Amino acid sequence: MLESDIKRIAFVINTGQMDKKVQTKQDTPKEDYILCVKCEGYFGLLETYFANNIHRNIRSDTSEVYIKNTVTENDWIIKECINVNPHAIYLLIYSIFWRCNISSHPVFQDFKLPDKDVKTLRNELLKYKLHTKDALLLALRAGQKDFIFMQNIIFVSKSIEDIKRSSVTYIQGTNNPSVIYAGEYILNLFSDTVQNVSTYLILNHDDQNSKVIMPTKSYWNKLLDVIFYLAVDLTNKNLDHRGVRYRGLD
Repeated sequence: MLESDIKRIAFVINTGQMDKKVQTKQDTPKEDYILCVKCEGYFGLLETYFANNIHRNIRSDTSEVYIKNTVTENDWIIKECINVNPHAIYLLIYSIFWRCNISSHPVFQDFKLPDKDVKTLRNELLKYKLHTKDALLLALRAGQKDFIFMQNIIFVSKSIEDIKRSSVTYIQGTNNPSVIYAGEYILNLFSDTVQNVSTYLILNHDDQNSKVIMPTKSYWNKLLDVIFYLAVDLTNKNLDHRGVRYRGLD
């Protein structure tokens, strides 16, 4: 899935069970053989497509062939991904959330999407299960009218230096959106239709060019701080009865 090269600690937080002990896992969780070889190849194809067309160009000032920048009133940058098939990016997002949902890895034991969403994700992924880029893009173009769009937002950090405490982290208990923190990216997948007009500006919701949102450094840090301090607070609550308090990470 999406990763940076920086070693991370993953916090596992369940907002539906606030008294549950917070788990900490060193580095990004990995799970071998969760899928068949053909499925792994298919998802690898989606990841490579994203990496080559978006990830490698997202912070470049010279990639106008791939990225169109729009600055909002609050100084966020909307990265519109031109010449990139938006359906392939949807499928990548779907595959990440679906894999986290079915994973047996302890980090994801409480990550459960609504059943209707799991069915939608699985069906859309199966519909386009092909093993070459050309075949996949051809099938996506042919099936555009039948594609099911689940609204999502893709946040990316403004610079590599902003990834201070990045991790694979999720908050279970809020299904709209479900959130995955993955390295340089924060992924939001909405179960229900978003009605908020201001959110709509940064939302991926149809077959238009995919958007990746680069918020200000201060806002990005606020997003990370919310998770970090929630993790510290919950850890302290679970350690208090032992007379031990968690002070922070190195």
